[in-house]
Amino acid sequence: MLTDKDVGLIRESEFPVTKEWIYLNHLVRSPLPNCVVLAVNSYLTDRSLNGIIHSDNWFRTVEDARGLVARLINCQSNEIAFIKNTAEGICHIANGIDWHEGDNVVTFNKEYPCNVYPWMNFKDRGVGLRFVHATDGRIKPYDIKNLIDERTRVVNLSFVQFTNGFRSNLREIGDICKEKGIIFLVDGTQGVGALRLDIKEINIDALAVEGRKWLFVPDGTGFLYCSKELLDRIKVTEVGAASVVNARDFLNYDFTLLPDACRFESGILNIVGIYGLKAALKLIIEIGIDAIEERILLLTDLLCQGLKEKGYQLLSPRCEGEKSGIVSFINDRCPNQELNKRLMDKKISVSVKEDMVKVSPHFYNTEEEIERFVEILTIPCLL
Repeated sequence: MLTDKDVGLIRESEFPVTKEWIYLNHLVRSPLPNCVVLAVNSYLTDRSLNGIIHSDNWFRTVEDARGLVARLINCQSNEIAFIKNTAEGICHIANGIDWHEGDNVVTFNKEYPCNVYPWMNFKDRGVGLRFVHATDGRIKPYDIKNLIDERTRVVNLSFVQFTNGFRSNLREIGDICKEKGIIFLVDGTQGVGALRLDIKEINIDALAVEGRKWLFVPDGTGFLYCSKELLDRIKVTEVGAASVVNARDFLNYDFTLLPDACRFESGILNIVGIYGLKAALKLIIEIGIDAIEERILLLTDLLCQGLKEKGYQLLSPRCEGEKSGIVSFINDRCPNQELNKRLMDKKISVSVKEDMVKVSPHFYNTEEEIERFVEILTIPCLL
């Protein structure tokens, strides 16, 4: 469990953003901790001063980071490939399936677009897209099961929904997919780094994660988990020098793909971003993902309590097992422009879109910051 003293020390050493801002907008993009900035700068400085002389260190860092990803989600390091963003990871799986006319995919009707457009791209091949609808903001495994038939190839859902913060029941959905022989592909971007996820406890075939949100890393840095069982069922559609076993033997054209998830890494990686990822993962693992989740849920519970007391309508399901780091509620008291200006003037960052406000604290935020946000939020509109 993280104490107030622990959080204070971490804020002081790692999060200079707290000196200027009450930052509650991790669902969009996180600030960078000092350890990440130092790691990124160490690579840039070395590259500036020495060119490729120390390149062996770069590639060791890549493998170190791969091992830390595996440790965080409890898989084997050779089941991890580095990617630029969630869409790239989803597309590696989607484009590698041997589609036939009449096949279909099941997803949520309010999913983030990277979990929808890749499947729409196969419409000309006769692949259908089936949308499950929420009940009271919740995706029910039973409703997913009812959409599945003998031609369903994939169920693709987010770990945590970006709209209302609903945390999917991955275990039950994974069991349904395994029973039916269907690929279960998860977008983990809004959950991994904030919530515990143990791949070995849940039947997930593939998991795509972008790190710029809850993992504290620079843009263009993420990872794809592909289980060993799924690997040989997915054709590699982006192949380059780094995809094969003799990657360093450039003129020996032996088209033998790597035997693990690294076959999806077609060329040079975002090494500067992976330097940052290694540092961020070390921080997260040192603190402990269980302690981080506990802290985030404490803060979001406090936020929900304050919003309810002020009469705001919550959109986020908050029963046991449904909670995440995202709390959404309806803003029906103040025009968005006025509300956003008021919050920015008070150095508070949240997401304000349409009639909805989305608040997403991380473990280093404090109870006082949550209370301050609710206080500012409830000042009567000046317009």
